[in-house]
Amino acid sequence: MNRCLRIFLPFIFILFSFGVNAQIATKTGNIYGKIIDQNGGILPGVSIELECGVMPPISAVSGAAGAFRFTNLPPEMYTATFHLDGFTEVKQKQIRVVVGGHVQLQIIMKPVVAEEITVVADSPLLDRTSAGNNTSYSREYLDQIPSSRDPWYIIDLTPGIDSDRFNVAALESGNQNVFFARGDRFRNNGWNYDGLNIGAQYYDFDAFEEIQISTGGNDASIKTGGVAINIVTKRGGNQWAANASYYFISEALQSTNTPQELLDNPIINPETGKPAEGSNRIHKVYEYGLDIGGPLIKDRLFLWSAFRNNDIDQFTIQDVADSTTLRDYNFKLNAHWNQDHESQFSYFLPEKYKSGRVYFPGQQSPETLVDQGPSDNVLHGVWSLQHTWIPNDHTLISARYGYIGNDFEFVPRGGSDVPMIFLAAIPQWESTIFGGPVTNPTHNLILEGNSFKENFLGGDHELKFGFEYSTTTSHTFSSYGNGVFIYDLYQTVSHGPLTSGVVFAQHAVDGRSTFHGTSFYVSDTYRKDRLTLSLGARFDYRTGENLPSHIEAVPGFEQLVGAFDYPGGDPGIVLSDFSPRIGATYDLTGDGKTLLRGNYARYYEVFDNFSVLYSNPTYTFNGARFFYSNLNGDREITPDELVSPPSYYGGLTRGGFDLDAFLDKHRTDPDLSNAWIDEWIAGVEREVAKDLSVGLNYTYRRYGNFQFNIPVGVTTEDYLPAGTLEFDTTLGHFEVPYFRLRFVHDGVGVYTNIRDYRQTYHGLDITLRKRMSKNFLLNGSLTLQRQTAHYNGGDSLARPTGAGGFPGRPFQFDPTNLPFLDGQSFWAFDRLAPTFPTFAEWYLKMSGVYLLPWNISLGANMRFQQGYPYVLSAVILDPTFAAYQGSPFRRILVEPFGSRLYDNKFILDFRIEKGIQMKDYGRIGLILDIFNLTNEGTVLSRNRDINRRNFNKIQQVLSPRAARLGVRYSF
Repeated sequence: MNRCLRIFLPFIFILFSFGVNAQIATKTGNIYGKIIDQNGGILPGVSIELECGVMPPISAVSGAAGAFRFTNLPPEMYTATFHLDGFTEVKQKQIRVVVGGHVQLQIIMKPVVAEEITVVADSPLLDRTSAGNNTSYSREYLDQIPSSRDPWYIIDLTPGIDSDRFNVAALESGNQNVFFARGDRFRNNGWNYDGLNIGAQYYDFDAFEEIQISTGGNDASIKTGGVAINIVTKRGGNQWAANASYYFISEALQSTNTPQELLDNPIINPETGKPAEGSNRIHKVYEYGLDIGGPLIKDRLFLWSAFRNNDIDQFTIQDVADSTTLRDYNFKLNAHWNQDHESQFSYFLPEKYKSGRVYFPGQQSPETLVDQGPSDNVLHGVWSLQHTWIPNDHTLISARYGYIGNDFEFVPRGGSDVPMIFLAAIPQWESTIFGGPVTNPTHNLILEGNSFKENFLGGDHELKFGFEYSTTTSHTFSSYGNGVFIYDLYQTVSHGPLTSGVVFAQHAVDGRSTFHGTSFYVSDTYRKDRLTLSLGARFDYRTGENLPSHIEAVPGFEQLVGAFDYPGGDPGIVLSDFSPRIGATYDLTGDGKTLLRGNYARYYEVFDNFSVLYSNPTYTFNGARFFYSNLNGDREITPDELVSPPSYYGGLTRGGFDLDAFLDKHRTDPDLSNAWIDEWIAGVEREVAKDLSVGLNYTYRRYGNFQFNIPVGVTTEDYLPAGTLEFDTTLGHFEVPYFRLRFVHDGVGVYTNIRDYRQTYHGLDITLRKRMSKNFLLNGSLTLQRQTAHYNGGDSLARPTGAGGFPGRPFQFDPTNLPFLDGQSFWAFDRLAPTFPTFAEWYLKMSGVYLLPWNISLGANMRFQQGYPYVLSAVILDPTFAAYQGSPFRRILVEPFGSRLYDNKFILDFRIEKGIQMKDYGRIGLILDIFNLTNEGTVLSRNRDINRRNFNKIQQVLSPRAARLGVRYSF
């Protein structure tokens, strides 16, 4: 079994459950502006009262320069009333505040000629403070478009984002998408839930008040250049309000779209031995939930709470039953002590139960499926307590504490005490990994502040600062069945007798570690006339250490793989990153309708926990490897069937576990530093008509200084020509010259920076945005992008491409792969990256809503994109790297990356809703959603190994058209 597999699998558990502790995101917006008279003179001393439905009225007085400001405003529609003796009172309605938005108003007051002037005007369409790539989705939008009712569907609608799955009819809502933007890596994405960094969870879609998604141009409050998802949930107001909904899909509401190729060459159900019916298909999907909120004490204490249940039952492309249940509980209390002080307590509990999870891609026996659920080893849920102090209309200070309790376990249906068997000739797994508990309780402490200064250095200033401290304690347990893994080379009959191959007796993973992070940022937004300039910087400090742990012996192999105690250790990794940020907007026409934008940012990657765990023997497998030949035709390997002496790996030796030997093979560069991203953005946006804008944004990025574990003592020059591989396949004839290492490597590796490899990204986004008015809403984008890998000699080939799979991977320093990689598109390699490259050079995304008479609304989403790369490779035998790789197999590419593509993808989803207004008793909505309206049967994935017997066989197809029925009630 290869070393990549031994190391990789435990970290699936670790990385799935760690939140991205890299981002401090806002959950509110601001309203600011100036008050003048009809001749342009400033008006100080104007009394202003601001009202909305989710908080008590607040007041302010304009300053000496006629300026006013309201901060810390939840997303909502507001009304502002302006009063000054001797002047007509002005009331401005429909001021829309979005998350992170700054609404700039100019109020003109005239001498008394009437009692009141009411102005009905939406907030400005363009935000003069935003210099990046940001998209906001309001509750109004989320309610009216067809969606799978999870945040990943909304993420897919955002310009510049590539995603690893296509969620038709909510079939994929029980799985978290892997998604990328602007060439960045998945682990740099950040999830914020009401201002708290909690990592990706399973969410109640109806709990969202607004979702904001950023793919670049992030200010100093955000560490990385990954996708930043900022979710703000509902809150109680001065009037009781509730929403209830139910959605249902059954197999009777689904079509079929199986390609003829799959009908002619079907996938075989591993349990029945019969051909499967086609693509993933629905058995039944139903979702229901309720949220309610209102005042416990008017103007002082507000409650909001929600519950949602989502059951997703389907059959996979193998005809294997797959069942997922998602449950969410939300609770929130808001206390307005007075206009200066506000407190909030919130609790969020996401739960996932999965029956029959496919752990490994490809063909699996039924007993290899796993059941997933919480392990009850930590305090569950996300707990948050926040207090905000606004001493005056120029200052805001907010403190927040959060606890994130994550844990889960994977339990294989075949049991955790049976050997794990892989039949390489089929290939097929006949047992799988056991994982649990996996716990990662995290504590976050956040302090933020805003201070405003008017008429200083010729303009107005908004000074922001933020501090965050986080600590996570991790415990991960996982093992192959009872510590024994059998890799059988020649058996082609499922559950048949073993032939010959390799058996591994190896320790379980039972590791403990802790990670700490401290961040500080400061920025100043300067406004003068048409110019808004933002200058900022942040500092991030990250470190971690490994804690003591005890590892049990492998049953039946106690004499060879005995127990050991690990005392813990500190690898000495400390990353200190300083990030400058500069952004600017310029109001070209002076009326706020044409904005020029520019931005520069230096980002650093999220701290890679693997850099600490790499030197921890309890987070990887240590064991002994034997060759065997089965003598009696059974399915067990006994000592008399071992035909070679043990070959030890990890820190295991003939005398037992040797920590010094392990650490010698798992070295850490004392000068390790963080990977960086430099980003430049330039753009223009124009409001071409009321509520309608078009934009053009260009993004350029450079990536460098990647961290990886690489073999010591190897360069590209150490490879020698070894011959030419020739393959005749269904896709043609391939001839590939390949290389082999000239010596047998001793298995020593080092975790270090790769300095001679670079990546560049160029992207152009054309956007169309139409706010809801005149009965319709529209969002659209066309993205054209190119990302390129640059191999500049030296250690550049030390970076694996990520086009992996088991066994083998495109191996480090191997010059075989260079002509297929240099100057080509790159795969945004990540330990959680999907098993196929996720990148398209063009996307067209459109969504919209149209309101018809009789309270009928129509909604639609369309996504048309280039197919992802179909990267072909071959697995070859090469024992020279067995000590490092853990396997005599490795992978080589056979043609340039991106030279072959899957078919283009077109997905159209449609919604119609009929509303029934019941006067004072609320509203009922009757909903029909149709997903994949044109019933596309596009192939999404195929087997990529040209020297496997199932090469080019379809592995995944876009799910067929399905209709969903829904009803919702609100008052």
